[in-house]
Amino acid sequence: MKNSGKLVLTKWVENITRGDVKVVSNQAEPGDILQYTIHFTNAGTTPISHVEISDDMPAFTALSETLRCPSVLPREMQCSPARSYNAGYIGQVAWKFGGELRPGEGGEVSYRIKIE
Repeated sequence: MKNSGKLVLTKWVENITRGDVKVVSNQAEPGDILQYTIHFTNAGTTPISHVEISDDMPAFTALSETLRCPSVLPREMQCSPARSYNAGYIGQVAWKFGGELRPGEGGEVSYRIKIE
C-alpha cells in the first residue's frame, strides 16, 4: 500500500534478577523478575493515529509492579494504560496512545513480571 503508516514492533526480555542483557528469549526460575520491553516504530510514510500496544503475559507470572506509561514519548503523543494494572495482575497488558506517531518516530513500553 502506497503512502501509509506501518507500525513495527520488536520485543525483548531481560532477567532483572540475574542481571542478564536484553534478548528475544530467556531462561528463568520461580521468583525471578523479568522485564519485557516492546519497541515501536512507524516505518511507513504517513502518521499513525491512536496506537494501541498489547502483550499477553506468560503463563505462571504476575506483574511485579504497577504498569506505567513511558516517561519519554514521541512528540504529539499521549499515553495511558488501557486499564489499571497493579502488582499481582495476571493476563494481558495494554497501552493506548493518542495523537500521531509520525514516520520514523518510535518509542518503548515495558513491564516487569515475577515468575510464580
